[in-house]
Amino acid sequence: MSACFDANDLKTVVDLTGRLLESEDRFVCGCVERNPVYKRTNQIRGIWLMENERYFQWLTFRPLLPSFPLRVELEHCQFDIALFRERQKEPVALGEMKVWRSAKGEEEIPDIQADIQKLAREQCAQFLLIFTLSPRGETDKNVG
Repeated sequence: MSACFDANDLKTVVDLTGRLLESEDRFVCGCVERNPVYKRTNQIRGIWLMENERYFQWLTFRPLLPSFPLRVELEHCQFDIALFRERQKEPVALGEMKVWRSAKGEEEIPDIQADIQKLAREQCAQFLLIFTLSPRGETDKNVG
């Protein structure tokens, strides 16, 4: 096993997180549908009810615990997530996570840029995960 964090590791993080996000979204949607206090017009449904970025951090942390080959820590030295080889004290990768809720990013982009600059100062691998919601078929346009 190599001592570095590579594109395959990142793909695994994204795939595992994506599966849990979908599962959690189905669960929350089902709860909202069954609970009459949420039956309001245009009410946000699913995991988007939670505006707290730490909720999304937890949904990234949780699926990595059972089998991901790196130890995961949240909120490590002012980074949202850090990945370590077994007992090593220095991370092999650091990541930041952002929840993008606005239509054009006016609120989110300055913080994303600051996170990119913070990550760029690090010597280990770095990654940025952005959680967002787009109508089907509009994701590429919205990301652009």
